[in-house]
Amino acid sequence: MYIGFLILPSVVGVIGKSISGQGKTVDQFFQDSGVFYNLVSYILLIVFFRYLCKREGITLAEKVTIRKEELKPRKTIGVFFFGACMALAISAVLTVIPFPDFLINSYEAASSEVLKNADWVIAILAMVVFTPFVEEVIFRGYIFNRLLRGEISEHTTILLTSFLFAILHAGILWKLYAFFVGCFFAYIALKEDNLAYSIVMHSGFNFISIPTIYINTHPNLRAVIFGNKLIVAMYGIIAVMSLVLMYRVYQRVVSKS
Repeated sequence: MYIGFLILPSVVGVIGKSISGQGKTVDQFFQDSGVFYNLVSYILLIVFFRYLCKREGITLAEKVTIRKEELKPRKTIGVFFFGACMALAISAVLTVIPFPDFLINSYEAASSEVLKNADWVIAILAMVVFTPFVEEVIFRGYIFNRLLRGEISEHTTILLTSFLFAILHAGILWKLYAFFVGCFFAYIALKEDNLAYSIVMHSGFNFISIPTIYINTHPNLRAVIFGNKLIVAMYGIIAVMSLVLMYRVYQRVVSKS
C-alpha cells in the first residue's frame, strides 16, 4: 500500500497528461491539474484497498479500525479544532522565527504549489476530505496495525509511521512538522482505538491550511493579515493556549472514562 501511495499519483498524472495535457510542459500540467489527478489517484487507491479487504473477507473499516458509530459529537468537534489549532500554531512559528532562507524559501515554494491554479472546490475536497482519509488509512491504519501485530512497541510504531509520513513531504521544514503532527495523529488513533478520530484531526489541520496558503499566495491579503509579526505571534499564542486547554480537557475526559 505504501508503494502504491508513492507511485499511483505519478502514474495517474502521466496518463492524464497524455490524454489532456498535450502542448503543456510537465510543470505547467501539474500546476494546472495536479490536485485533480492526485484526487483521482486517491480514489483509485481506496477502491483497490477495499477490493483487497473484500478478498480477505473483511471491510476496510475493520482492517484499519475505523469505528464511525463510536464517534462522539463533542469529542469529534474538539479533535477537529485541535488539528486546526496545530496548523495555526505551526504557521505562526514558521512566520515569526527567522529561519535560514534556504529552509523557509523551499517551504514557501512547496506550499504555494499546493493550490496553484487549482479549482477551489476540488482543492477543498482533496485536502480536507480525501487526503486526510487516504493518508490516515495508509499510515495510521494499515501500516500502523501491521507494525503493532509484528510485536513492535507502540512508541516505536508511532515514530516509524510518522517518519514514513514525513519523508513524503517536500522541503526540510515540511518534513519536520509532518513528523510532529504525524505523532499526534498516531497518538489519538491509538488512544481512542479508532482511526476515525485521527482522520478528523488531520482534516482539521488541512482545513486551516487552505486559507493560510491562500493568504500567503496573495501579497495584499498577506500584508494585512500576516504582515506584522507581532500579530502573527498573537495568533500563535492563542493557538497554543487553545491546544493546551483542549489537551487538558481531553485528559480529564479520558481519566473519567
